[in-house]
Amino acid sequence: MLCTVAGVRVVAVAVNVSFLLPFNTLTGVLTIRGTHLGVGPSFGARRWDFYDIVALPMMLTGLKLGLGVGLILVVAADFVAADHGLGYLIWHSRQTLHVGATDDGRM
Repeated sequence: MLCTVAGVRVVAVAVNVSFLLPFNTLTGVLTIRGTHLGVGPSFGARRWDFYDIVALPMMLTGLKLGLGVGLILVVAADFVAADHGLGYLIWHSRQTLHVGATDDGRM
């Protein structure tokens, strides 16, 4: 699978995006204040409610960031690793200094 262009794209996206979700989850959990953990039970909140309210939005933010970064990485991998298509046209014409073809590909 890794020998193909698609395999390279999948691995590049998976490796780079896999850092966003754990860091955002950790940030969400660390933003829970100790006083909130102490006061919450007196208002009927369970421990999971804190993670549900605070950590889950940060996890979803990590997923949204991961989708954006993944799309950018797919486009970048298409430029570098493709041997045909639009990415190849733009990259090859840039390398050979064909400015007209580069502009045509970007339009």
